[in-house]
Amino acid sequence: MIGKVSGYLRSIIKRQVDDKGIVVWYDPEGHYQQFVKSLDLPGTPLVKYYGSFFALRHRIDPFLSLSDPPRLIVYVPLDRSQTHDALVEAEAAGVIIFPGAQPRPRNTRLSVVAKAALRGKMGDQELTQIEKQIDSGKLSLADLDRMADGGPGSSRGLLSLIFGTSSPHDVALRFLSGEQYDEEILKKEALPELASLLLSEFELAAQECESAKDLKERLARHILTTDFLKALQGNTPQQLASLKIASEPAARKACIGLAKAWRLRRDLRDSYVAASNQVSANLSLSKLSLNTDQILNVETFLETEQALQSMVEDALARAQEARADLVEIAEQHQSGFWSEQPVVQARWSTISVAGQVLLEADRVEKELRLCQESAKSIFAAYVAGERPWLLLDSSYRNMEKRFNNLDLEIGDNLEHLIIRARQRYMEATSKMLECFLHSYQQVGFQIPGVLRQTEIFESQVKPALAEGKTAYLWADALRFEMARELLQTLNSEFQGELKPGIASAPTITEIGMACLLPGASSCQVIKASEGKLALQIDGTIIRDRADRVRFLRDKTGAKLFEGDLDSLLPRPVRAVSKAIMDADLILITSQEIDNLCESDNISLARTFMNDLLSRLQKAIRNLSRLGVKKIIVTADHGYLFGEELGVDMSIDPPGGDTADLHRRVWIGRGGSSGPAYLRARLSDLGQVGDLEMATPWGLACFRAKSKSKAYFHGGLSPQELIIPVLTLMPMAIEKKSSGDIIWSVDYGGRNLSTRFFSVNISAKTGHSLSCIEPYRIRLELREHGVCISKAISASYGFEDATGEIQMKNEEKEPWTMEPNTITLQITKDPSEKKVSLHLLDALKDLELATAKSIDVSIQKY
Repeated sequence: MIGKVSGYLRSIIKRQVDDKGIVVWYDPEGHYQQFVKSLDLPGTPLVKYYGSFFALRHRIDPFLSLSDPPRLIVYVPLDRSQTHDALVEAEAAGVIIFPGAQPRPRNTRLSVVAKAALRGKMGDQELTQIEKQIDSGKLSLADLDRMADGGPGSSRGLLSLIFGTSSPHDVALRFLSGEQYDEEILKKEALPELASLLLSEFELAAQECESAKDLKERLARHILTTDFLKALQGNTPQQLASLKIASEPAARKACIGLAKAWRLRRDLRDSYVAASNQVSANLSLSKLSLNTDQILNVETFLETEQALQSMVEDALARAQEARADLVEIAEQHQSGFWSEQPVVQARWSTISVAGQVLLEADRVEKELRLCQESAKSIFAAYVAGERPWLLLDSSYRNMEKRFNNLDLEIGDNLEHLIIRARQRYMEATSKMLECFLHSYQQVGFQIPGVLRQTEIFESQVKPALAEGKTAYLWADALRFEMARELLQTLNSEFQGELKPGIASAPTITEIGMACLLPGASSCQVIKASEGKLALQIDGTIIRDRADRVRFLRDKTGAKLFEGDLDSLLPRPVRAVSKAIMDADLILITSQEIDNLCESDNISLARTFMNDLLSRLQKAIRNLSRLGVKKIIVTADHGYLFGEELGVDMSIDPPGGDTADLHRRVWIGRGGSSGPAYLRARLSDLGQVGDLEMATPWGLACFRAKSKSKAYFHGGLSPQELIIPVLTLMPMAIEKKSSGDIIWSVDYGGRNLSTRFFSVNISAKTGHSLSCIEPYRIRLELREHGVCISKAISASYGFEDATGEIQMKNEEKEPWTMEPNTITLQITKDPSEKKVSLHLLDALKDLELATAKSIDVSIQKY
């Protein structure tokens, strides 16, 4: 398609041909050499000069000898004086056109042609500027054609040529984004025009003799300072009062809009961060005395975001009562611009969950005071209702998980917040425990209507087995609150029912696991060996896993497959799959983790506990794929896993004939009694025999050989005593056509240079505006097919239990999924120079988008 100026030029040449027949066209500046290559007038040959007038005369003479007037264009890219009248016959027979010719229609000076072509589309001031730029050799005919494409009210001239846009907003944004336009600006001497544009649109004052680099830095400072000061609430700090920012409403709006657009453009994020950090340093923001309310809505600078984090941490740690408003700030900022930096998002995530611990601790204490102080009401408050007390334990567990995942220098305020949250958790838990234990003793250790551990097989597993293939999953130390979280992650795939059960005392593995067997209702706790207990059922002594499996096989008579979680992960091998499909009853056990958790490596113990839910979820999905109709998940006992206990929290056990001793429970006969612990006969707790037990009233522990300082079980706190009975039945999942969805996996083209890596995920339908069902996704970095990362936070929808992310639809555009920035943490150092990034459907374990190759540049020490 011919450009506007070229089209005008063609029209005046055609008019001359129509009027005179022969047109001799001199172009001494060579402006039109490209134009004539495409000039095609019907019935009008075009003859060009190629260095020889003799050859040119030879080619045009036949036209001059015709009886009828010919139509002919003779193009000579020289000044007429250089021809030595070689074309005088052609000139006499027709017309001459050249720069400066008269009358005006024969004047082909480029500036004259351009002004005539653009008059009415551009103002006189712009046309005068263009004329100067043409005469100084800055604009070609092709440039003029491109300039003429701009709409009304647009910036044209050199800037539209350089930046490929006539929008002042886009010109400024592209200029700010890097140095790629600077050379062309210099070449076309367009700085004055750019400065003029920035003055009119953004009120950036012009300066003489300024380089493109200096202008860019001043523009960034002006835009970001205006954005910052207009977002700042309250009085402007005295140190910033003298700063010049846009004063007119339109210019201020333009500055704020440009800053926001710069932040939102993920392809320009790095340039924004670099400019923002430079301006922040120049403004010396760290020296300002600002408060939370002032900077709450500021997104301009990383420094203020970090200052806000520090303020929220400090305020949460110091508040006498937990503040929900501060927790809400942390939650909202997890999806803010600066949370695209993994460290920022991980820190906000940790602040948020620590604040939740404080809120839950306050709530539990208040509700405990209002509680009827009966074991039944405390039990119900812990497991049921819209906000059960177990949320205190879930929040605390997730806080420790996130804090354990932080791979950054912990500031004093965050450390104080974590210490405060731990303290409040211990205080609230201790009060809950002591109140429950006293009331539990008063009602004879009975809570009517609650399933006992010894009844689980007969009431839950046996009926399920009669109906079809059943999996019985024994999870060591799976607390009730953890099972609740597990069910929440599986509720779109399974029809589930979660019931609380009462574990058998003492709440230790040897007893709890055996109480899950058939006939356990008539069991007896016995002393099996020095310092060890066992359970006796129908005369059979059951000491360990091998005994339990043998007893289950003998008593059920069912075709049994037994294995552990590892046999199902990541996918069971063919032999295991076949054995499961052939079996009637599938027994799956988790690793008995008490020894690990009772060691002195608290960080490793927390990591293992945090992985348990994810491993259970994957195992349950694999069992469903193998045709298991019902899956029953339960546990031997719960646990307490709080702050490390000091020496002052250790008490002497009763002594006497000790059958077994743990930090939270003594079993034996005789010995002493004391005010620091409850002492009762096991027969009072539903067991058979003459053994007694003792357990501390609060969070104290007995002095024992165990090295454990934070992880405990064996006692009668709600956390130790209440176990889950989770029944899951697979549902038919509606098939989603991932081919209809276009997924965006945007990591900004960055290398993997730290142990954190952020990725923005979004999606939309590819063919219609129909609503799409949000996906549950998983994001992984892999090396040689092996996952080397874990998700630790997201803008929304992150599930601590599994690391999966539940996407959601945009409210106003339900055919799209809301963008979600997900932070991955490296769990295994890559050994190669490249890793791959994978987006998966978490339910089907299928890839949703083409894997992306990521360069690795992590420094190794």
